[in-house]
Amino acid sequence: MNSSIMEALLIMLIGMGVVVLFLIILVYVMKFVAGIVAQVDKLMPPPQEEIPASAPAASISSDKMVAVAIALAYVHSNKSK
Repeated sequence: MNSSIMEALLIMLIGMGVVVLFLIILVYVMKFVAGIVAQVDKLMPPPQEEIPASAPAASISSDKMVAVAIALAYVHSNKSK
């Protein structure tokens, strides 16, 4: 009984060691890839979107406003019944 417990503990420690080693390697690989991505980003920055100055930020057409007003009037008229 005692030897089987020792074998189980040994297998558990080996498994936990493998997992910890994998996580340590994963952290360093991620740091390395982040450095590569930062260098590539310096060489080729992403394109900036241009926002036209003449267009308002939140413009809603009058047709949509009429549709919203009709929907609100319908809901309000059915609510009071």
